[in-house]
Amino acid sequence: MKKLKILALSLVVCLLIVTSCSAPVKSKPESPTTNITQIAYNETLTVKQMQEDVDFLVEKLNYYHPLTYKNSPDKLKQAIKEVKEAIKQPKTAGEFYFLVSKIAASLQDAHTAFSYYSTIGTKEINLPIIWLNEGICINKKTDIFELGDQIIKIGGKNNTELLNDLRSFTSAENDNWIRYKAETSLKQELILRNFNLVNKDNTVTIYYLRDNKGYEVNLPFNTINSKHASLSELSKKNNWISWNINKEKSIGYFRYDFCLCNDYFKDELKAFFTEVAKSEAKNLVVDLRYNVGGGSRTMDYTIAYLSGVKEYKMYGGTSRVNKAAAKEYEIKEGMREQLAYVAKPVIEVPEEQKFKGKFYMLISNRTFSASNIAGFMGKDNNLAILVGEPSGNKPTSYTSRVECFLPNTGYRFIVSKFLVKRIDPSKEHEDALMPDITVYATHNDIKTGNDAVMTKIYDLIKEKQ
Repeated sequence: MKKLKILALSLVVCLLIVTSCSAPVKSKPESPTTNITQIAYNETLTVKQMQEDVDFLVEKLNYYHPLTYKNSPDKLKQAIKEVKEAIKQPKTAGEFYFLVSKIAASLQDAHTAFSYYSTIGTKEINLPIIWLNEGICINKKTDIFELGDQIIKIGGKNNTELLNDLRSFTSAENDNWIRYKAETSLKQELILRNFNLVNKDNTVTIYYLRDNKGYEVNLPFNTINSKHASLSELSKKNNWISWNINKEKSIGYFRYDFCLCNDYFKDELKAFFTEVAKSEAKNLVVDLRYNVGGGSRTMDYTIAYLSGVKEYKMYGGTSRVNKAAAKEYEIKEGMREQLAYVAKPVIEVPEEQKFKGKFYMLISNRTFSASNIAGFMGKDNNLAILVGEPSGNKPTSYTSRVECFLPNTGYRFIVSKFLVKRIDPSKEHEDALMPDITVYATHNDIKTGNDAVMTKIYDLIKEKQ
């Protein structure tokens, strides 16, 4: 019986390592997709309330995260000590948010993080931005801004100063992810006020360039009157996959924005490769530039449609067996290793439907978690050429998170349970999945609507003709 339980645990470990599962730990019955109340940032918290929330956070970090097994890292201990010193007097919920966020951020694990949501009644400025390698720019036209306008300063701070501010509380493994998260956070009143970017008249001064000419505008805050759709809600709508066949350039293009290996994904993938085979396209492009993760099984199904792949290398990882799992499976509490292994295609595909040609995968700073895993599976198995920008997290990184809510403030946070280890150990030190061919979009690309990465793909195909 004990051997059966250990085998069952091993199977569970394998499953969790290849999926980014999340199990909610409820301390307050709310989440961004239900009706939980996230405390208003200007409400005052008592010392007792803050201590309870910090203790709850530390408890969950110590219970789940692999890094805290037996002994927490010094950087985490120091962060906890500093926060406990800082909460000996009442503070606003907003001030407290940045303190607890620093505790999570000290682990430099993007899957152990706090999220502040703009809920009904909170305020934002209308600043639709994308943070490119060359800097912040406007990516959606408004009544003030044009596509490609370069944002030079927000609230008097330049891009470098803003990035330093965001590093102080954002859980991340590289600056690429911080730049992506900033596209949301640099609109939020809580963030802007914390870093003294708001004027006395409750506006935010934006200095920007258009065609090399400088402009300045003061943006007011707008009250949010509807809930922002969460990633979970968006993923339930069957509209996150798009594909087409470019017969002229002999390209099959497939984009998916969530790593969800459901019937919708499988059906669309099959329909796509059926058309690729009919058209005899010589080039395959899988676009992961807008995909922030989910479960990594999507890549297994993609590989099944590649001609000549009878087997491929899968990554390993390390899981933490906590007290509950140890008791259930009658094993020791601690760390459990899942070795890398060789896998076979998960489904049988007729040879005539398989793709034969050049395979490109597109990545960006939004490519994160399971899509990051998909990327290195393609690269480390010598199946795909990666084109685009460095990704949003390390290939060897913590993942498979538990979702929790602080008992008094309702702030949502996640905690990692597993360490995924990249297939190619020689690249474990890299802080991002690096493209084989680096292409950075510019503000002029945004202005003109040019897709710089796809333009590069067209050039590569033309060179080989």
